[in-house]
Order: sequence, then C-alpha cells, then structure tokens
Amino acid sequence: MLNRLLLATALLLCLAVSASSQNLTPTLDEKLAKAAVRLKLKDNRGALDNATDAADSPEKHLIAGVAAYRLEEWVNAAELLGKAAKELPLVADYPLFWEADALYRIARHDEALETVKRLLHERPESPLVRRARMLQADILFARGDLKEAQAVYIRFVESYPSGRDSLTAIYQAARCREGLGDKAKAVQELRNLWLAYPASPVAEDAEEALRQLERQGFPAAPYTPDELFRRASTLYSLGRFQQAVKTFDAIPLANQSADFIARVTFKSGQALYKARQRKDAERTFARLLEKELKPSLAEETRFWHAKALEGIGKSDDAVNAYLKIAEASPRGELANEALLEAAFIRKFQGRYQEELPLLDRLLVAATDVKLRQRATWEAAWARYGTKDFRGAADAFKALQTIPEYRERALYWHGRALEGAGDKEGAAASLARVQEESPLSFYGRRACTALNTIEETPSLAAEPAALSLPMPAGYERIKLLIAVGLHDEARKELASVRKKNGLKQKSLLGVARLYLEMEDYNSAAAIYRDNLPRRIDRDSLTQWGLLYPKAFREAVTRQATDHGVAEELVYGVIRAESTFSPTVVSPVGAVGLMQLMPATARAMVNGKGANISTRLTDPAFNINLGVRHLKGLLNQYHGNTVAAVAAYNAGSTPVDRWRRTLPYQRDDEFIENIPYYETREYVKKVLANAEIYRALYRATLVKTPESAIQKAYSGVQNSK
Repeated sequence: MLNRLLLATALLLCLAVSASSQNLTPTLDEKLAKAAVRLKLKDNRGALDNATDAADSPEKHLIAGVAAYRLEEWVNAAELLGKAAKELPLVADYPLFWEADALYRIARHDEALETVKRLLHERPESPLVRRARMLQADILFARGDLKEAQAVYIRFVESYPSGRDSLTAIYQAARCREGLGDKAKAVQELRNLWLAYPASPVAEDAEEALRQLERQGFPAAPYTPDELFRRASTLYSLGRFQQAVKTFDAIPLANQSADFIARVTFKSGQALYKARQRKDAERTFARLLEKELKPSLAEETRFWHAKALEGIGKSDDAVNAYLKIAEASPRGELANEALLEAAFIRKFQGRYQEELPLLDRLLVAATDVKLRQRATWEAAWARYGTKDFRGAADAFKALQTIPEYRERALYWHGRALEGAGDKEGAAASLARVQEESPLSFYGRRACTALNTIEETPSLAAEPAALSLPMPAGYERIKLLIAVGLHDEARKELASVRKKNGLKQKSLLGVARLYLEMEDYNSAAAIYRDNLPRRIDRDSLTQWGLLYPKAFREAVTRQATDHGVAEELVYGVIRAESTFSPTVVSPVGAVGLMQLMPATARAMVNGKGANISTRLTDPAFNINLGVRHLKGLLNQYHGNTVAAVAAYNAGSTPVDRWRRTLPYQRDDEFIENIPYYETREYVKKVLANAEIYRALYRATLVKTPESAIQKAYSGVQNSK
C-alpha cells in the first residue's frame, strides 16, 4: 500500500505543478529572508541588523524581537514582541511568552504578569503553557507575592510531576515557605529534595539554601547512614559513578553493623569499577573478601573481584577466580555467568581450545534460554576458531530458528560450510540471507560472496525536498519555519504527530516540512519503522528520505579534497548522528560526525575557542570529521574496517584486536570485535555506505579505489 502511495505521489507530481514551485508562506523580502536565515543559525546580531534594515511587517517585528530577546536586549525585545503578538495572531503565543519573560527580566513585574496571564487565558492549547505557568510563578515570587507564588508552584508540580522544571518548582515552593516564615518546614522540604534528587542541579541549590538556613539557626536533621547509602545508590543507578564513589566514601560507618559496612564497601567497589578506577576497585573487593560475608554477598564480591582482575590486565587470575565461583557454587546465581566470562577471556586471547570446554560446561548446566543461546553462539565461534567448521556449522544451524540470531546464524552457517568444503550447502545458506535481508550487512556480504550484486535504480542529485509536495494546512508551522524559528516548528510537528498520528497520505508532506528545516533525521524517522526490503522504483522516494544526501556540498567537497569515498562519509554520519547537527553524546561527542571537543581542538592547533559550539556547524564538523577519518585510513594503510572501528573505539583497542584476533577475512574480524558497540557500529557504517553507493552511484565522488568495494572484497586488508 505504501509503495502504491509513493508511486501515485510521483505521478501526481509529474502531472501537476512541481513541488519546487510551492513555497512556504509568507514570502519575505530579501533583507528579511536573510534575517530569518541568520535567526535559524543563531546569528542573532546579524538577524537583528538585517531585520532592522527591512521594510516594516509583522514578520519583521517577530524576527527582530526574537533576536533582541536572545541578545538579552530586554527593553527592545519587549517592544518588538508586543507588536508581533498583535500583528501575528496565528503564532501570538510565542511573542507573548517571550515578551512576558523580557518584561520579567527588567523587573516590570505587573506588565509581565498581565502578559503571561493573557497567554494562558487566550491560548490554553499552546505548547508554551507549561513554561508560561512556571514563568507566572517566578514573576509572583520576584515581586514578593510569596503565598500566591507558592500556590502556583504547587499546582505546577501537581500538573507536571516529572521533569527538571518540576524539581525547580518544588525548590521554589520551599523558598516561598521560608520567606513566609515557616523555616523549619522549608528545611525539611529542602533536605528531602537534596536526598531524593542527587543528580539534579536543584540539589546543589537546595544544599546552599540549607547552609544559609543553618546559619540562621535552622539546621537540618543529620543525614543517617542509610539515607546517604540510598543517595549514593541513586547516583550509581543514574551512571554518576564518580559522584557515587564520593558519596559512598562519605557515609559514616562508626557503630554500624558489619552487614551494612560490607554492603557500603561492595557498592563503593562497584562504583570504582564503573568509574574505571579498576585498581582501586580490585583492592576494595580484595579487602572485602577478607571479611566474613553472607553467602550471596560473598559470591557477588568474588564475581566483581574477578571482573576487576580482568580490568587491570590479570586475565589468567580472573579466569581462575571465575572458575572458583563456578566450582564452589555450581548452582549459584552467578556460576553460569562466571563460566561465560571465563570463556570470553579465553576467546579474546585466541585460546579457543580452552574456551570450548568452558562453553560445553555452561551448556550442560544452564537452564536460562537466553544464556543457552549466547553460549551456543560462542561455542559455534570457538569451533570455527579451531577450524572445526562442520561442528561450527551445526551450532550456527541450531540458532537459525531464533529471530534475533537468524540472519547472522544463516550467514555464518554458510561461511562455516564453505570452510568445510561444502560449496553447495554454503551457497544455499548464503542465498537465503540474500533473499531475506538483501540490504543488511550480512545480505550485502552474502551477495558479494555469491557474486550476485544486482543493479538497482538510483536517485538523482537534487535535494529530496524538491521532489516532495508542500502539504496543505500546517500554516502555523510554515510561518515558524519561514521566520527561522525551526526549533519551535520542529517541536510543533512532533506534537502534531504524537497527538493525531499521521495518515499515509500526509507522510510525504510532513517529510517536506522537515526537509525545509534540513531536519533529515525527523524526515527519515517517519519511515524508519517501515524499511523496504529492496530498492526499486516504487520505493525510491522512501529510500531517499531514509538515506539522504544531506549537507551534500560540504560532504562532496571534503570527500574530494581528502580522497575519501563519499559513501563512507555518509555511512559514518548516518551511524553517528542520523544527520542531527547539534546532537551531543553522553560522553560529550558533538555534531554530525560526533567529534570530541578535545580531538577537534587538537586538529585546529589549539585554536579551540567555543569549539563545542563550532562543532554544531555542519561544514566545520564535516571538515574535521573527514580529516580524522582520512588520518585513520592512512594509519591502517587503507583498511576501511580497521579505520571505522578506530573511529568508534580509538586506535589502541583496534591495534590490540588486530594483534590477537587470528581471522583472515574482514567479516570474521568484525564479528569478533570484543566491544559490542564497536562491532555493531562497523556493520552499520559499512551497510549504510553500500546503500548510499547503490542509491547515488551516478553522483558520488569517484575515488581511485572504492574503500567500500575494498572492505567488501572478502579478503583481509593488509595489517
């Protein structure tokens, strides 16, 4: 049905007016259009200057008002936004909110309160209602109406019980209580806030407020060891391991029971391990094992001590420690996990003859279905590593009925049969992979092995937006896009999709709106759960959205300048950020190609002022990202697999894997990369790149030797 819809859309576009002639409304004059572009790029000074020079219009007042607001020119912003709110009723809630906030910042509280109340009264369905209610409470607090402010903060928490702003409202309500004279109750509420939300910035504010109240003669009740233990455990569960270590260390243990002290010590050791302080973790667990512990805690401590031994490079000691756990408590909860961990160590040492008996023991003992499946997979690879290809093929075959294993089990069943000399059986298994998953990592590998790569229709070079219809309706969102308020438009589109869903006939129009904002990720997300099995003419539009030539000028220029296959650059970008220029990873990597600020700073010779912000600029990020990728390709003498793995994991582990993993083909090496994230990343990048090459083969940058062809040759690149 979807393919018929896409075909029908394409036919309509041919017969009717082309999509490129359909524009967003309103049409802005040249100066104002430049101002909107600058506003979109957060060049607020340039936006204000351009808008100031433009002819008077409602859009001018909105663009200039937002720019002034962002520049913290509050008086000017309030005046301009006030005009925009009257002149642009379609989006009046936005200028009303910003006007109220600007007035609040310059202490014109009565006007600010009147404006925010107007927004709440006239626009009860606005996406800004939540922020407006919080602003209303803040205005009341600032002008000293503490009782009313407290009531509004409390109602806010009742309406929005989760989120950072909700915690701020709890904190502010306590400060209202303090100002109203109920300081003892305020201390209690601030104390609870500090204990319950240790990772929130509000906890720091609460701690400082408690210090001030203590100086006034209202101290908080001392924190009990159990309360501090729960706080530290919360930090641990949230991944704040360094903070958890400090909090566990701060727990007073005098006069506490031996069991409680043991629990604190164990959790502290876990936090040290997770914080990568492996030596300290090993010493902590070793000291704890000298104590008399309850059986369950003793087993857990031995298990984590083994992990810490492995973490500090004492792999053989770790294996012995794991085996002692399995032998001492063969029916214990961790016995089978210990066997599996010991097997992993032997695997990554290349000692498959020692790994296999451990897995066989595990398969005899384990009853957990998932654990048995994992052990079967690892046993298949242990047999493969010892060149028992027939035994490996049998083990891979046993996993083919399990959905999460089927594709890779089919592929490696074929490869194992190939190793055993059964060419006919190998071809049959690989052909099934090709038929079932022709565009996946394994499907493309199977096609290469069978030499059956099929020609598919390709896409033209013009931007995808030009081939899509501008949807009817969505006037409010179109106006936000036109004036450069893309963040706001994007949120509104997401809200529409969440609230109303999308009918099939609306999908392409919504994708067009996202592409107008260069939001390739959201445009692709519309179809991401409905991936076609093959590339054909009926599905080309969908493939173009899923695999766009985004930021193509920057990609083409950098790929050409550095001699990197263009499809490989796109493959990395899609895997790293799904084309989101401002995304920041949990470890701090920024932008399209997910560069760490320290790496980027070194690449620009230390001239790294505002480097994190600059990395959100697509052209700058792609420039550094392609240079970094080219450096890795040079380092590994053109070995694409090694370069891509190092892009994700760094060169140090990749160098180690290349020394210890004995495999002769790239697919074997990839499947045995120890880091799960890196293993799947390499598969994803190479599969992405292959699809890009298939879709855009007529327009991609030609390189002397296609890196992707080399990676898919089935022959080990030079080490």
